[in-house]
Amino acid sequence: MVCFIVNSIMNKKLDEQRRKKDEASGRSRKWYVDNIERAKERNRQYYLNHREAIIEKNRLYTEAHMDEKRRNARRYYHKNKEKVLKYTRAYMIQLRGKILTHYGKGKLACLQCGFTDIRALSIDHIKGSGNQHRKTVKNLYHYLQRNNLPGGYQTLCMNCQFIKKQELNEHRWKSTGLRLKS
Repeated sequence: MVCFIVNSIMNKKLDEQRRKKDEASGRSRKWYVDNIERAKERNRQYYLNHREAIIEKNRLYTEAHMDEKRRNARRYYHKNKEKVLKYTRAYMIQLRGKILTHYGKGKLACLQCGFTDIRALSIDHIKGSGNQHRKTVKNLYHYLQRNNLPGGYQTLCMNCQFIKKQELNEHRWKSTGLRLKS
């Protein structure tokens, strides 16, 4: 009972201190609600004037609390696994569609034959050497997005890509020249 009374007194004192501070600074909740656009503009201007310091402060905080951030992210993932996986799948489908459309010259279709089923479309390295490049990046779609969609790629369906590999001899094995008898 004594703890409750002490906590109650302390909370009243803290509330009074916060109220006085808000009144002194002119930033009471009521003022904020009444002047929301003005407050947003003031916050935006503050950020623009102190951008580098804010970014540096956030970077230092992130470095100092990286283990805690990772632990929290892991905990959130395990608690909300289905939700996270659902979001990730939806995000990857959207990203893949966006990148295939970009490299398909504005259409979600193969540049060679016009095939439109997204399940069979993929990114092709125009100059070849896609296998070596694939080994250096974890996810090609993320790589392309992070590097602002660089040139040298095109959207092809798997059939056209395989035909291109055969014609340009881009595969690991050498063509034996064997043909199936009809």
